Amino acid sequence: MFAAPARCEAKQMIPFEQQVCSRELAQRLEALGVRQESVFWWVDRKLTYTGGLASHAQLQGGVAAFTVAELGEMLPDELIIPSKNGKPYTHWLRFGRYRGAGQRFWCAYPGGNARTPLEERAHTEADARAKLLIYVLEHQLLSPTGLCS
Repeated sequence: MFAAPARCEAKQMIPFEQQVCSRELAQRLEALGVRQESVFWWVDRKLTYTGGLASHAQLQGGVAAFTVAELGEMLPDELIIPSKNGKPYTHWLRFGRYRGAGQRFWCAYPGGNARTPLEERAHTEADARAKLLIYVLEHQLLSPTGLCS
């Protein structure tokens, strides 16, 4: 006797709009001086794939729509931040998701406890990472010129 062939069901791919940071967060990152290099761009409120050839998108007033991977490359693995007593303390990058609806994804540099101001939550992982990058840039914990990309 032969077993029936396994049935494979194709899962729908996550829409590209959920794999990149929102247009609003992309604009904030641009304003903070983050180098505009991405394979996706927001142009006239539409997501556009440029394949890395972004000059046309920039000329049309577009902003880089950073992917989860691109944002992951920009966020350092660790940040060294002085603790309350002034001693440097290493905070390691962590990210994950919660079960259920709402702001499911989180990205953080947790310190001595799980609740730290260095945690951002969002509906997509890309937005959580973008928000954390914005936080560390705005609080001068990282320089836009020091980002890896």
